Order: sequence, then C-alpha cells, then structure tokens
Amino acid sequence: MRTWLLHEKWLTGFPYPLFILNEQGMVEEQNAALSKLVSYTCEELLQIPFADLVVPEHRNRFRRALEQAKQGEIRSIDVDVMAKNDKRKSLQIVLSLCYSEGDKHPRIHVISRDITSSQILKKELIQSKLQLEHIFETLNVAIWSVEPGTRKLLQLSLGAEKVYGHPVQAFYSEPDLWQQMIHPDDYAAVMANQGQLQSGRSIVHEYRIISGQGEIRWIHDRVFPELDNDGNIVSLTGIAFDMTEQKLMKDQIRHMALHDPATGLPNRTMLEEYFRTGCNLAEQPQPPIAIVSLVAMPLDMIADTLGQSLADEALRLFAERAAELLPNADLICRTGDYTISIVCKEADTQKLYAAAELFFRSLDRTFPIGPYEVVLSGAAGISTYPGDGTDAGTLLNRAQSAMHRARKKAVNTVMRYKPHYEEECFKAFRLETDMFGALERGEFVLLYQPKIDLTRMEIIGMEALLHWNHAEFGLIKPSEFIALAQELNLIIPIGEWVLRSVCRLARECRELGLPPLRMGVNVSPQEILQADFVGKVMTILAETEMDASCLELEVTEHTMKQEKHIQVLKKLQAAGVTITIDNFGTGYSSLQSIKSIKLGVLKLDKMYIRSMTESEEDCAIVDAVIHLCHKLGVKVVAEGVETKEQMALLRKLGCDGGQGYALGMPVPGEQLKELLQYGVTTQS
Repeated sequence: MRTWLLHEKWLTGFPYPLFILNEQGMVEEQNAALSKLVSYTCEELLQIPFADLVVPEHRNRFRRALEQAKQGEIRSIDVDVMAKNDKRKSLQIVLSLCYSEGDKHPRIHVISRDITSSQILKKELIQSKLQLEHIFETLNVAIWSVEPGTRKLLQLSLGAEKVYGHPVQAFYSEPDLWQQMIHPDDYAAVMANQGQLQSGRSIVHEYRIISGQGEIRWIHDRVFPELDNDGNIVSLTGIAFDMTEQKLMKDQIRHMALHDPATGLPNRTMLEEYFRTGCNLAEQPQPPIAIVSLVAMPLDMIADTLGQSLADEALRLFAERAAELLPNADLICRTGDYTISIVCKEADTQKLYAAAELFFRSLDRTFPIGPYEVVLSGAAGISTYPGDGTDAGTLLNRAQSAMHRARKKAVNTVMRYKPHYEEECFKAFRLETDMFGALERGEFVLLYQPKIDLTRMEIIGMEALLHWNHAEFGLIKPSEFIALAQELNLIIPIGEWVLRSVCRLARECRELGLPPLRMGVNVSPQEILQADFVGKVMTILAETEMDASCLELEVTEHTMKQEKHIQVLKKLQAAGVTITIDNFGTGYSSLQSIKSIKLGVLKLDKMYIRSMTESEEDCAIVDAVIHLCHKLGVKVVAEGVETKEQMALLRKLGCDGGQGYALGMPVPGEQLKELLQYGVTTQS
C-alpha cells in the first residue's frame, strides 16, 4: 500500500503527461497533465482505449510498441493524437512494463512529452528545404559557389546550362571554362572587378560572354565573399543570369528616347547629351565647335498635299545632303518640325558659311520622295562655342534665332548669330504673350495724321494710326504688331475698337462745332470677311451719329485681288463709305485693283515718294499713276512726304493730296481739336 501511495504522489506531481495502461490498453491511472493535453476529463479517459486517441495512420505503430512493451522492452515512438477539441497533438512517448504490489497482470507505464511545436517546425524546415532545392534546380539562373584560392567549384545549379549554354558537368571538369567564355572586349574589366573581392566586398558587374552555342550574351553577375571569424575568405558565392533581352530592350528604349521616330535622325535630347559626354569642353585649347540650324521649305506644304511621311522623308534627304557639304559634320539632329541642326567640330566659321551657301546652291537638284521629285529651299543660322554659348541649349537656341532671321530675310540665306537677335526674339515673345489682354488693359492708343490738299494746303482728312503703348517697350508702331494681331486672331476685336473710337472722336469734334472730316481707318482682310462686317460698320456709324461719307476704309492691294473681299467693299461703298487703296505699289501693283471697284482715293506708297526727286524712273512712275487715276476719276494721295522738294514736285505733277511728316505729325485725339482750329475744309 505504501508503494502505491508513493506511486500516486509521483504520478500526480510529474510535469509531463504520465499514465498507466492495463493489459487491454485502457487508461487506469493518469496525471492531470494528460487530461489537460487531450482536453478529456480523468473520468472520460478511464473509459477510452488510448489507441482510439491515436490518429489512424499512427495506430498500428502504437499497438506494435504496446505489445513489445508487454514483452519487457522499453519502446520510444512519436505518435499524433486527436484531442477532444479536434486539435492534433504530436507526442513522444516511452512505454515500459511495470508491476504494482499484488498485481498479477502486467501494466504499461507511459511517459509522454508534447512535441507539437517542434514537429510543426520540423515540417516547415523540411518543406522550406524542399522548396529551396526546387528553386535552386529550376530557376533559369546560375547559382554557384567556389573555393577562392583553387577556384574549385563547390556547387552549381542546373540553371547554369541555360545561362551559359554548357552542361553543368563541364564546369566541374574544366574550372577555367567561365573565364574562357568572357568576351575579349570585357575580359580586362571583369578581372579588375574580381580583384575587389579580395577586400571582402561584394561586387556586381555586367559583361558579355560567348555561349556554348557561339552567341553573344549579356550576363548580370553578383558575387558575395563568405568570411570566417578572422576575416578570411572561405568561399565565393554568386548569382548570374542572362540579361540579353533586358539589355536589348534597354538599348531600344534609349534609341527611341534619343532619336526622331519619323526620320531616324538623332533628336534634341541626343544633341544635349552629345555636348555633355561627346565633346570634351574642358580640353584646352578648345577647338571651335559650331551648330548649324537649317529649316527646310516648303515641307509644310508637302505634308499637306503629299502626306506627313513624305515630308519627313524629304527632311531626312535634306539633312543628308547638308551633312555631305558641311565640313566636320559630327552629329545631325532633328530639332524642330522641319528643322535640322548639325554639330561641326573644329569648325571654321567662314568655311562653314561658304559651305552652307554652297549647300543652298545645290538645292536646284531635286529630291526623290516616293513617286515624286521635289525642290526644296531653306535658311540657315550658325552659332559657335564658346563665343555664342557654353551649353547645348544656348547654342541651339541662338543658331535657330539666326536661322529664323535668315528665313525672314530671304530664302536660301545664311546668317551668323548676333547678340541683338536674342533681344529681338525675346521682344517678339513678350509681344505675343502681352497682346492677349492689351485691349482690356487700355494699352492701345490712336494717333491721327492729317491728309493735306496740296493745292490749297488745307486739311482734308485724317488717318487713324494704331499704336501699342507697351509697359516695357513703350510706344510700338503698327508695323511691329499688326501682323501678330492677325496671326493671333485678335485683329477683329482690336479693329472694332479702332473703328468705334474714331467715330466717337468724330462726333466729339462735331459737338465742338468743328466741320466734319473724312476719317481714315485701316481694315484687314480678316475683318472684312467676318460675319456681317457691313452691318457692324453701319451700326457703329448709327451709334455715333456719323455720316457714312465721313468714313474712309483703307485696304491693301492684296485685299482688292480677292473677289469675296470686293463684294463686301462694294456694299459699304453703296452705303456711302469711301474705299481707299493703301500703300499702292508695294503689293501686286495690278491695274485690276483700280478698276475692280470705283475707288475714292489711291494712296501711293512712300518708297516711290522717297526717291522721286533723285530717280527719273520713280518720278515717271508717280506721274503715270497720277494721270491714270485722274482718267479713272480716282484721287491720289502721296504717303511719306518728308521734304519740301518732294511736296513741290508732287504739286507740279498734279497730285491731289499728301501725308507725311513734312505736312503734319501724328497727334493724339485730345490734340486734334487744336489742330483743326487752323482752317478746315470739308472733303472735296
């Protein structure tokens, strides 16, 4: 009895699950640790064969161990049991035979330990190992390890066969095979990079190899030295993969970023990179470098008629021919819609200038584009380093500034950049930007210049001259911004403001008791073609109570060449408005413009007046025009009369009127009343 009590105390105090099985495998005694593990009460455990708690796949193992224990063997096995809460537990159990006092039947003493966590960890480790082995053998990368001194290959994954194109066994048989595969042009750099490993640093390098199939491949290689506690290298481990496709794609993307897709020519980005990396600007003495920018014309018309692809092809051929003739052409780029720029190293400006002129002379030869033969023209601008700039952006902008100026001057013209070009370009930019809103800001002003009857020397009318009082550039003449207003489609609201202002001033003069004058207003083709221009003019005349006979609309010869313009002007003429041809002799100079509509006045351009006292030819032209107009019942007013000699000659030739600084300066509307008080006559 004492032995049983000692046994009972031992059973209760043991920290691990401890129980006794009878000969049938039933639990006869157990400690609380077992009950806690399987979530059954002590009473429930006494009613269940322990084998029933063991999962089916482990029961046979348990039963064999139980039988062996009955024979006196001590057995240790691992089994999984299913707890009452359906949780699976892993146990390590030791079974041994034991007897109690007076007991005739053997009992089995079982000591167990919960190893669930360690089993889960063991399974996870095994699974991870299997996954790593699978990855190691299936990845298309070469994972390798070598001894640093002997270069003996310790391990190499199967992926090396796809990377290098040789069987794995070949690398074990021939340790120098990897070095033999390195491309000759990259060998020295790879070996130099390998030297960094001796200091214990990892390296990453990209190089080319010649594969087992004879292909050139790009390899990305990352190498890690493994060090012992003393800092000595015990092995080198690396991962290498074939990056040929990525390299080709990267090169393709780079090519796309640096080239114009339509022509295949390098673009502006390439030019800028060329100056950063291709030119040694720090070299002293620095050989001259020039940028020649050329615009090809008329590619916009070719694009509209033959298609953009043929226009792009024409630009490419234009660029090739230019590069053939320009000395030391190092880079040809497309830098605009129809603009190319050529970088010339060791450039002699005079030779470049002459070569550009020679190129333009060569343009008499046609360019074959598709089924067509086209003739091109152009203009060129030249800037040089370092005098005109020290970076690509500045040099290109200044070459193009000179090119635009050459284009305005004449086709096939070459010009060198000069500092004031940039100032003019900046001014043009500011004018374009500031013109929006200038009308609302009240920046436009009108000056009135008198027209004088050359026989009686009396004022017979006024011309309203539009000026722009710019905040930075001061008073700007119309010749500097009217074309811009037309281009920006702002001429219609500006023109309406001019017409309304002139008519309003005429009414104010009448209210002061001054005799009515014919007021001249310049109108553009855009204004004439706007919807209901006639109605708009008549509405303004009605609002300002101005007689239509006091309004004179001045138009250009070009306007009179268009039938649609003439029809509108005829309607205004029928309403009593006088129509005048302005600047006659600068446009088409066609007699058709005189007979197409019954004109009131023809204004002869100042270029004939300026030279008529020195040139018999110009004097004869003026005389002929005056007599012709008088035959047709049209009066002639000479513009730009600046000297007494010109005035005297015009009177001798019978010119009806004159306008110019010698006859009267333009004045603001506020001063017009004072001017008119010196004897005014009505329109003749």
